[in-house]
Order: sequence, then structure tokens, then C-alpha cells
Amino acid sequence: AYVNIVLLSLHMQVVLGLSAASTGILLAIGAAWMACWAPLSGVLADRWQPRRIAALGVATIVLMAMCATQLSAERGTWFVLLLLALHGVGFALFSTPNMLVIMGAMRASHMNTASALGAKSRSLGMIGGMLVLAVLVSSGLGAGAIDSNPQALVHLTQSAYGVLSVCGAGALALAFVSRNVKEAGQGAP
Repeated sequence: AYVNIVLLSLHMQVVLGLSAASTGILLAIGAAWMACWAPLSGVLADRWQPRRIAALGVATIVLMAMCATQLSAERGTWFVLLLLALHGVGFALFSTPNMLVIMGAMRASHMNTASALGAKSRSLGMIGGMLVLAVLVSSGLGAGAIDSNPQALVHLTQSAYGVLSVCGAGALALAFVSRNVKEAGQGAP
């Protein structure tokens, strides 16, 4: 989530020429969109298998990342808003069901540990994403100012979203593999 916010913020300000205030408002709209979808995600997770709803969220985030590889100066603010909407829906569909799966896998006496590990894994994922972005920025832009070469920032952004697409697709594949392994184990005598 942090990487997406940083990349889209830089893209809107450096490539599209929006002010910091306008960029902040647009980013807030994306967060509000996620907040609107999160309750529906909880309802869906209660009715159907939470793993499937979480996988749908990951698939939406992968779709957003794949679309974001097409960011350019020619694609305006509406394209960024579309990306923010997909990001919000994807994270809303993923977050609540994912915690439901984590908490449902633990005994009541270990709920606090499961909750803490869920929060810790989110933090580590965000830090890992920012580290990957730092490597891409360092190798792609060097020590120069980010706003000195908007086209290099576009290429960097496209590369970062390419990495996110691959990682997200891997996470989605792992979700399906783990589900199939669990279902096969439940069917064994």
C-alpha cells in the first residue's frame, strides 16, 4: 500500500504536474473508496469462504498493478483515479477476509498472538515493498532530483508496477496452491 501511495503521489506531482494539495485530495479519495468497500468485504467473507474473497482482492490488486504499468504523461488524472479505485477495492476485499482466515486458524487462547503476527506481517510487507522501491529509485534515477527527469520516473514507475504484478501473481498462485493442498488434506482418510 505504501509503495502505491508513494508512486502515484510522485507520478501525479512530477509527471502530471498536480499540486501537493490536489494530489493529497486524490489519494484521500482512494482511501475513502477502500473504507466504503471494507464493510461489504466483511459481509462477503461471512457468507462465502474468506479465502476466496481475499484471493479476489489480491487478483484486483494484480489487475491494478498491471494497468499501472501503462502509466504515462498522456494518461491523465482519470487513469490515476481508476488505479486508486482498483487499489481501494482490492485492499478492502483482501484485508478483512485475510484477518478472518488468520484468526479462524487459531485457538481462542492464541488470538492475541495471531492478531499481532498479522499486523507484523503487514508492516514487514510494506517495508519490503519500500526497500524494493528504494533499489529501483537508486538504480533508475541515481542521486539526481526525482523531478528533474519525469520520463525516467515514468519508466521507474512502470518497472515498479511490473515487479508488483509479478509478486502479486505469485501470491495469488500461492493462495490457490495452499487452498488445494488444504482441501486435499481434508479429503484424505
